[in-house]
Amino acid sequence: MVSFLIDAVLAVMLVTATVFLVIVNKRLKVMRSSQAEIGALIGTFSKTIDETEASVQRLVAAATEASAKLSDGLDRAKGVTEEAALVLGSCERASKRIEASVQEARALVRRLEDGPVPRPRPSP
Repeated sequence: MVSFLIDAVLAVMLVTATVFLVIVNKRLKVMRSSQAEIGALIGTFSKTIDETEASVQRLVAAATEASAKLSDGLDRAKGVTEEAALVLGSCERASKRIEASVQEARALVRRLEDGPVPRPRPSP
């Protein structure tokens, strides 16, 4: 009878161990399938990071090129501004000369309109 009890206890332990191993096996299968999905996700994430890095490098190159173009444009604009200032200065000087000439011409016209200026007679 003791032998039967020992066999019964061992049988119960064997069934319990078998059930536990089946549960563990199912969980391992779930983990393995999740591992494959995680691996695919990591691969996709890595690809996305590489594409993002390439995009950032293109953006840096474009920004550098735009900066160079803007710098060149700014330098040209400064040159044009200086030239415009010189031309404006010349125009102002010419305008003053023209204005002075106009005033002289008006004075001459007034003198002509007034008639000949009488000359003083020499004293005898």
